[in-house]
Amino acid sequence: MHSISSRSLGADRCLAIGGLLCWLGIVAAIAGTAFRIVKQYHEGGLYDAKHGGMADFHNGAYHSALAIRDGVSPYGNDFAKKYPVAKPNPAFSPSILALHIPIAMLPQRIADLLYFILSIVLLGWIAWLATIESIPDPIRSPNLRGFLFPFL
Repeated sequence: MHSISSRSLGADRCLAIGGLLCWLGIVAAIAGTAFRIVKQYHEGGLYDAKHGGMADFHNGAYHSALAIRDGVSPYGNDFAKKYPVAKPNPAFSPSILALHIPIAMLPQRIADLLYFILSIVLLGWIAWLATIESIPDPIRSPNLRGFLFPFL
């Protein structure tokens, strides 16, 4: 018969608090990012540091994907004249921009929200995969369970 020692209860409590603090940190980071995006939302056009929220998505992916859909090269000056962007897009390959066409079919504000949510989900998934792959048996490891809890 297994006995529960006060040391293991204390360790479990410490791990639970660590897991809770980890969750609070993640929520605070996401909330802070969302607040900054809303407060400094970028409508389009020239980049302004005071209004940089979602500027990379707008200038780099959203309007470039719309241009590809419309048959306009996002790498030329016609693109910068027809779409509310600061300059032609030199950053992404056409295949990356083509992958963004489905989200670019949505109105810009809805696409922004969906892109933000997808980014958070994918970041969490990648963190979870990296954590699971780096630990032999994370579910049964009592020393790591509390810290991994937000990603399981």
